Amino acid sequence: MRVPAASGIFFFIPACDAQTLRNGDTQLQAHPAAVLVGGVNPQLGKQLAGSLRALGCDVTVAKRGLAVLSQVMERKPDIVFLDAALQGLDGYRTCALIKGYPRLRRVPVVVVAKQDHIIERARARLAGADGFVYGLPGPEVLSDLLRVHVAGDASQS
Repeated sequence: MRVPAASGIFFFIPACDAQTLRNGDTQLQAHPAAVLVGGVNPQLGKQLAGSLRALGCDVTVAKRGLAVLSQVMERKPDIVFLDAALQGLDGYRTCALIKGYPRLRRVPVVVVAKQDHIIERARARLAGADGFVYGLPGPEVLSDLLRVHVAGDASQS
């Protein structure tokens, strides 16, 4: 299902109701998801990490593409959020490298871009991203992403 553009998500997010979100949040808090945030923008990185921690996630932050790759190899997180504008290797190249490595291929990667442009969405898909958001995703969007990609609940799609 394609979620309306106002929410900033463009693929791989099934519909869900409020009860499903509450159940998903409870499950995530009972078993904290290991989340890696790769971001060059300090404000976005802090806010995204704070929102994910509020949802009960164990969050690690890396600021450069190579640091993200190192952390993914070392920790094998449950999900990775990548700023499209990462330093060194951008978010798209970093995503493609993660997805190109057989041991890490199944780690979900969500690309976070400043603005919504068709080229940004296409680059994320071509890199193998499991999701794309723009701006700062709100708690409902993050909860949806975690429920779908970490808890594996795609029953509503």
